[in-house]
Formats: sequence, C-alpha cells, structure tokens
Amino acid sequence: MYEAEKRARRYERLYGERILRPMLPHILGVLPPFTDEQVILDVECGSGIVSQELLPTISQSSVLIATEQDRAALRVFHHHPEIDNHPRCFVRQESPTHIGLAANVVDITIGHWRWQYITPQKDIISELVRIAKPQGKIVLTFLLPGCEGSLYDAFINIKAIHIADMLRHDGIASQVIYELLDRPEISHFDLHPIPVSLEIGQNSRPMMDRLLLDFLLPRWMGLANGEEITSADCAPFDLGNESLFWNFKVGIAVATIAQEKNEDVVREPDTTTETQESATLISAPHSNDLEFKIHDEKK
Repeated sequence: MYEAEKRARRYERLYGERILRPMLPHILGVLPPFTDEQVILDVECGSGIVSQELLPTISQSSVLIATEQDRAALRVFHHHPEIDNHPRCFVRQESPTHIGLAANVVDITIGHWRWQYITPQKDIISELVRIAKPQGKIVLTFLLPGCEGSLYDAFINIKAIHIADMLRHDGIASQVIYELLDRPEISHFDLHPIPVSLEIGQNSRPMMDRLLLDFLLPRWMGLANGEEITSADCAPFDLGNESLFWNFKVGIAVATIAQEKNEDVVREPDTTTETQESATLISAPHSNDLEFKIHDEKK
C-alpha cells in the first residue's frame, strides 16, 4: 500500500470518524428535505464519509457527484463498495477550483472544512457558485479560530508556544466567510456555529493519542515551522498521561443562490434567530449529544 494511501486511511479513521461523522446529522439538518431529480455535490470528498451519509438520504431519481483532487484519498474512497459501486454515485478527480460541470446544474453542494486550506479560496467559491442552480444551496463547514481546554493549556505549560498559537488561531473567522460569500449571485446565507469538545486520550510517553499524533500535530507543527510534517511520532515534548480536552467551534455556512444568478439582487435583511445552545461532542462516532443554535452573525 502506498504511504500516501496509508495517511489517507489514518485521516479517515481519526478525523473522519471522530470529528466529521458525528457532525453530519447536524450539517444535513440545516438543509431543506431532499427532493426528486436533484444533483448533489460532495466537494473535496476525501475518503467518502460525507458521501456514505448522503446516499441513503437522497431520492432514487437524484445523483451524487463526489470530487476530490487527492489521488490517495480517492483510492480509499474506492475501497468503500457501498458508494464506489453505487449506480447513482459518480466520482471525479478534480480540483475544487476547476470542476468539470456545466453552469447551473448542482442543487446542493456540501464541503467540509478541508476546502478552507486550499488557495485561492475565492476561486473555490466562484466555481461552486458557477455550477449551482438558481435557488440552490452551498453548505460549507469551516473551523473557527479560538480554542480552550486542557490541550491548549498543556502546550502552554511545556512552552510549545508556536503550536499553542496555531491551535488557537487556526481556522477561518466568520467575517472572512461573509466576505467570501458576499456576491451578487448569493441572495442570502446563514451561519450556524457548533461548539465541539473532543477528548484526546493519553497513553504513556512517547506514544500519545493517534488523533493528536497523526492528524493534528503534524499540520500545526508544519504550519508553525513553515514546513510540511507528515508524522509527529517523535514529537519533542511530553504532554503527560492524562486525557486532554480540545474545545473549539465549527461553523456551518449555508448560502442560497439567487433566483436570477446573472442579475444583481437585493439581499434579505439581516436577522438573528437563536435557539437553545447546549452542546458537547465527545469522540464517539454517531454521537447524538450535539445541538446547535442558528445565529446569523452578519454585521
């Protein structure tokens, strides 16, 4: 097995199963019910976790298109026969900035937060808007900056300031999302912030939790040091043996395409609707403990 494919499998097992999959019911919950003869796009599909959840919920007359630019991730995708061999699922290796679909064909696009690390982000949004139907939906999740919890404190205590800063400042601010989606083709959008608490279990040093080692630390260490790091197995620090908590927020932006995409439109007035927020997502797959408030934060 190629090393890149092994990393893609670890990414699926750690990030996908422990963070993304428990959030999916709430991502899908912000959408209207699926109808007949729709085209659904899973952009930057990775190993196919979103597609696995989408296929059983869409109409028999609808189709799902999954696009991904990373070849190793697609190889893992093709190991899931329930989606790879599905007659209504079509998989394409494409960049999110150059999707080989005609304009005005996609009813709903869903992209989880990997898209936010691909530049230029404005080109991604432009492409998703181009292929969206009038009155279609674009749903993008993104990691919000800021964090609390014992994981952040543990990095501060051992003076790994550069990693602690990356942990706190990683992600896209709400204002950036509004700027990216502030386009005449989009008539309205809402922001749904979801608070998340992830437990990272500790074993004896030097082997820490695999999520910490194989997914989170390499990215933060690479960003902090200006270089790509693919493994943190030899991380030069000791965070102790106690379980750590990472408390952060994920935003879900839901953009509605205008009735007439080629004309300037008047945006709906800003509104704020709040529901009860009481939510914690622990790292168990298919957690039902996560709730969210709908809060349009546009200023």
